[in-house]
Amino acid sequence: MGSVASRTSASKGTARRLLAFVVPYWWIYLGLGILILLDIGLDLLFAWFLERVTDAAVAGNAAEVWRMLGIGIGALLAIVVVRYLRAYSVSVASSWVKRDIRNALMQHVLRLPTSSFEARHSGDLVSRFSNDMNALEGAVGRTVLQLVSGPLAALAASIYLLRLNWQLAILCLLLGPLILLQGAVFGRALRTNSQRLQSLLGTVNAFLTEVFGGHVVIKAFAMERGIFHRYTRDNDDLSALEVRNGRLRAGLSAVTYALALLMFLLALGVGAVYVTNGLITVGGLIAFVNLLNRVVAPFGDLAHIWGSFQKSLAAADRVFQILDEPVELQELPVPQPAGRALEKGLTLERLTFSYDGGRNVLDGIDLHIPAGKITAIVGPSGAGKSTLFKLILGLYKPSSGSIRFDGVEIAAMAPSELRSLIAFVPQDPVLFQGTVFENIAYGRPGASREDVIRAARLANAHDFIAELPQGYYTEIGERGTRLSGGQKQRIAIARSILKDAPILLLDEATSALDSQSEAAVQSALDRLMVGRTTLVIAHRLSTVHNADFIVVLDEGKVVETGTHASLMATGGLYSELYELQFRPVAT
Repeated sequence: MGSVASRTSASKGTARRLLAFVVPYWWIYLGLGILILLDIGLDLLFAWFLERVTDAAVAGNAAEVWRMLGIGIGALLAIVVVRYLRAYSVSVASSWVKRDIRNALMQHVLRLPTSSFEARHSGDLVSRFSNDMNALEGAVGRTVLQLVSGPLAALAASIYLLRLNWQLAILCLLLGPLILLQGAVFGRALRTNSQRLQSLLGTVNAFLTEVFGGHVVIKAFAMERGIFHRYTRDNDDLSALEVRNGRLRAGLSAVTYALALLMFLLALGVGAVYVTNGLITVGGLIAFVNLLNRVVAPFGDLAHIWGSFQKSLAAADRVFQILDEPVELQELPVPQPAGRALEKGLTLERLTFSYDGGRNVLDGIDLHIPAGKITAIVGPSGAGKSTLFKLILGLYKPSSGSIRFDGVEIAAMAPSELRSLIAFVPQDPVLFQGTVFENIAYGRPGASREDVIRAARLANAHDFIAELPQGYYTEIGERGTRLSGGQKQRIAIARSILKDAPILLLDEATSALDSQSEAAVQSALDRLMVGRTTLVIAHRLSTVHNADFIVVLDEGKVVETGTHASLMATGGLYSELYELQFRPVAT
């Protein structure tokens, strides 16, 4: 009983939250309500027409027959107009509400902390923007309106049936509660199964994102068979849930149809007896049977309508799960130029951080990074180098300790202020669908064409950009797939040059390049580092010879600091790592 109550409560809660997105368009839903009432009224008018024209025909009253035919044609034309307006208005209303929900979802996702993105697969998020958004349409559009209009039409038809013959009407309508009861039972099962189905669709989408993004690795390691087996397993589970959905819908449809048919046969059989006994006219029986369809139809369609509504609510639940996650930013930050240069440098005091509240990835780091100098961060894999960058960028908050820029704690800065001071060039450059120009201009929104070209020249990117089919306005493809690694990196560097921030974070931007590309990128980086406080994560120690200061991390602690020469002379961890990288391989 508890689980049933909780599901019912969840359904009501989801419906109320959807209502908040519907309220701004109350006027169009009010118009839909009026159209629904007109539609019901026209149905009753048509039943009255059937009664009158049939009785007139039986009585041989030709004049009345012709008069009623004129009324019937007018009613038919009115029904066509009303139903067109109703269908069009539903499409407009549901489209606008979905647009608002998508906007709210996107705004919320952009304000989530980095930990939320790292804990959830990107494909699952995409599924909530696509599959779930499409599925929830029924809860704000056609399906929910059918759930409203169906019972209203049935109620109006029932009242008219009571007018025609109350004994026959009560006899037929006694079956109605049975139809509603079995609809509620099947509906709960459909809701639960639909939630599982939507969740699995998200998992499958996440897996497909990985497959399509990693197709080169899949081919290189001959992983095709294993990938196919994994996909078929998930696909089989998906199919099983779809089959169960179909079985539940079929059961609901079959039971509903059987009860509806029993109601129809009861009306026809008993009604025929009533006609022979003069208790109802032939026209009255025809009108009765016709209106009985208006009572039965909502219940007959209940399998499809209720199943679709439950699927829509399940999809809405998944969207609201994202909207319920706590955000890092109260509003979307506004990009702003760096208001000042760094004068003293960065200071890290007793800096400690843990991802899970257990093992410390960074453990009590005390460090001063001087302004205007190049500081290299080196150490074995897992030492905490990338985590340190994330903390400096404000993507995570320290478990304890502080980070200060010229004595000001970054915790006291607005995210837009903090990130205006930092330019970041990752090892794997991130580009977005769009043109070369757009990708560089992300460094400073509103930058002129001249500023973008200047940044590209400083990044050694202008020459190859000029040779592209549309130059700076060439579409680069998904994640820059139409460019080489060196070209992508130089566009990323141009973006950082355009930003002109006083602090530069480099995650060994040349480590994955060939010699020629590395030379072009390194030259661009040398220009970018001039006059900036630069932190370099050095995977290849050959790149840190010219660093002003080297920090050696190991297991989250600073174990050595100094220049290349002094650290080599000390013979500690840095010396060991250096010799390990450059020790001749025996042949």
